[in-house]
Amino acid sequence: MSDIEDVVIYKYYVKGKLIFKSPLVLGCGEESNSDKDISRDWYDKVFIPASGIAGPTRHYLDSILEEDKDREHELIRQIFGEREKESRQSLITFYDGDNIEKCVVNIRDGVAIDYFTKTAKNTAKYNYEIMEPGASCRFRIELTIRGNKDKDNDEMVSKFENILFLVLEGFTNGNIRIGAKTARGFGELELIDIKILKLNLMDKAEDRDNWLNFDWEAFKEGNIQLNNLTNSLKTIQNKTHISVKFKIPHSLLIRAPNPDPSEEDVAHLSSNGEPVVSGTSWVGALRNAIIQVARELDKIEQVKKIMEPLFGYAKTREKEPNYDLRAQKSRLFINESVIDKSIPLNYTRNKIDRFTGGAVDTALFTEKATFGGNIELNIWINDAEEYEKGIVLLGIKELWHGLQSVGGGSNIGRGILEGVKIKLNAEEYDIKDTKDIKDINNDFNDIFEKYFKSLADELV
Repeated sequence: MSDIEDVVIYKYYVKGKLIFKSPLVLGCGEESNSDKDISRDWYDKVFIPASGIAGPTRHYLDSILEEDKDREHELIRQIFGEREKESRQSLITFYDGDNIEKCVVNIRDGVAIDYFTKTAKNTAKYNYEIMEPGASCRFRIELTIRGNKDKDNDEMVSKFENILFLVLEGFTNGNIRIGAKTARGFGELELIDIKILKLNLMDKAEDRDNWLNFDWEAFKEGNIQLNNLTNSLKTIQNKTHISVKFKIPHSLLIRAPNPDPSEEDVAHLSSNGEPVVSGTSWVGALRNAIIQVARELDKIEQVKKIMEPLFGYAKTREKEPNYDLRAQKSRLFINESVIDKSIPLNYTRNKIDRFTGGAVDTALFTEKATFGGNIELNIWINDAEEYEKGIVLLGIKELWHGLQSVGGGSNIGRGILEGVKIKLNAEEYDIKDTKDIKDINNDFNDIFEKYFKSLADELV
């Protein structure tokens, strides 16, 4: 590294605005308001720690850069620093995401479900704070490039500048997410109003003065655009996109607590006043649908070996008998879905004593479910094999035909969906239930036959 640590030859200053397009979960270790409180500063204002931005950024670069495995992403380590092999200071500085506007914090509940009994697991109830979508914060990056004044540094500068391009592009197109539960629709961002100031400290005295007197508040305009940065590094981005449109023929209820005792006891989950189906609810329904089919086929263990690397698993699973896998992040990403054209209605119920046939004391309660409407499920899978697409389509098929419900109240007919359209990458299909032999090519199984066949071969 001695040949690139001689003098500072370039400085890059980047500023912009991050728009939060989905809820944000970013724990700070505190449990004052929930089991996982969102990060706040000394003045009780929500902010995004710089480490919460830098970490996901480095992970994103590691996942897309097509590097020689023996080099172990040397370029990334040069820029982000390292402590494992040798002490190396980071050349890139991320600043806290502060000055948050339109910040609304709410609490959501979570619970782990037993797939066999379809009831909540004991002691598996928890809650966490979220920042609702629509908020925005300040985004700032500083990149320092050091070089040897007696050598040609152009190739090195080009590679470092390319990394900066990939970082900004990742935030611009929403591929970099921050916080927890990013594979379940949380932490989606969009970077706008990008301004880039590039200072040549070797050749321009004016740029050296600007560096010495630089002030973020005075930085109003840049001198280059994003597309002026070098963009030549090869990247790997193998994603499968599955989009499914459903209609809700009856009602749907994903319970959210209501702190106001004068209103209904339980209301459907909402975000910024709009009814939604969370990514965690979608994943729970898909998992349960696949497990139930596996039980019918007596292929539980074979299916779990496919599902776990795809859906992800936690370290706690290692305590299970014959379980030798370590924790792994999900390769399946599901966005939170807004329900369109639905109607919220109160529904009052009473618990009945099975022996007397009378009402149970203090068991009258009111729920506000959402009735009717349309909803779209969006799934992205990283580096998906054919059989992995097949197992996801198997779960979607159960949702499509109303065999797997979403949310609670399935015992009284809630959460049933009806498939309308499904899109796999660029191909869109309008599948209809029919027994007419002439429409055999419109059958769900026939359209996705190659994926189901690949899954069947894997399960043998």
